Amino acid sequence: MAQQQPMVRMVAVVLIVAMAATGLWVGFSGISASQRPVALPSVAPAAATSSLVQPTAAPAVTQRVAPVSRGHVDRVRIDIPADLGPPGTPVVLGLHGRGDNARDFAGLAARLLPSGDVRLAWRGLEGPVAYGPGAAWFVGDRARPVGLDEAAQAVADEVRALARDGRRVTLFGFSQGCMTLAHVALLTPDLLDAAVCIGGAVVGNLPKLAPFTGAGERRLPTVLVVAGVDDQVVPVASQREMAQALESRGLATERIEHSGGHSIPADAIAAIKAWLWPKVGIREVAVPPTAG
Repeated sequence: MAQQQPMVRMVAVVLIVAMAATGLWVGFSGISASQRPVALPSVAPAAATSSLVQPTAAPAVTQRVAPVSRGHVDRVRIDIPADLGPPGTPVVLGLHGRGDNARDFAGLAARLLPSGDVRLAWRGLEGPVAYGPGAAWFVGDRARPVGLDEAAQAVADEVRALARDGRRVTLFGFSQGCMTLAHVALLTPDLLDAAVCIGGAVVGNLPKLAPFTGAGERRLPTVLVVAGVDDQVVPVASQREMAQALESRGLATERIEHSGGHSIPADAIAAIKAWLWPKVGIREVAVPPTAG
């Protein structure tokens, strides 16, 4: 009997250690699961701050307004300049990628807008769903995006509000912002100068082209589809398919393909500017040489 007591104590210690370890594992696994964002198996995360050319800082104003809907973060707008320039100044409406935010994405404005005067303004919007360190426009996978219709309608409302101020809009979206942009371009085509869609694919069911209710000949925007042939997040084939889908719904598209991946390299920014500025009526003014 005396010989069995150490064995009993040893078994008891082993059981206690095992139970404690199990309890700790369950606790830690529960914590990590609660912090894990909704998985997007078809669209890997791609924060613009990590994949874009690092933007040049630009002055901006953040305006917080009422929450978009239940469980969503406050709507954030970044305006450059703060008043969007004189009445009628055209605006680039920027839609960031998943996990990014409006302020960081607005760094692109310094590269896209003319310098020295206000001929083109920037308004960056932030996605309505909190996601990781930033925000997203929707969750779920490409076939079943959750919240995409609501996000597209919210952006379309923003386009209409800018149009009421006499401004025409260019949509500019990267990755998930590009996917959302495709829907908005079909919802509000007559209010747009153009659209630049970078690193995106068809998500959900694209809406039909909005009916024309104006007078005279309809003026539809052209969508520039910018794709990286080495994109490991959204394959270039999917980006080409998106261009074809927009064309099947009545929008003209043009394409730029660069040798990089899920990013906006500097040479693509230069090509986008050369394409975009004439669409909004901007002609670059030659800078005279300095006196020697």
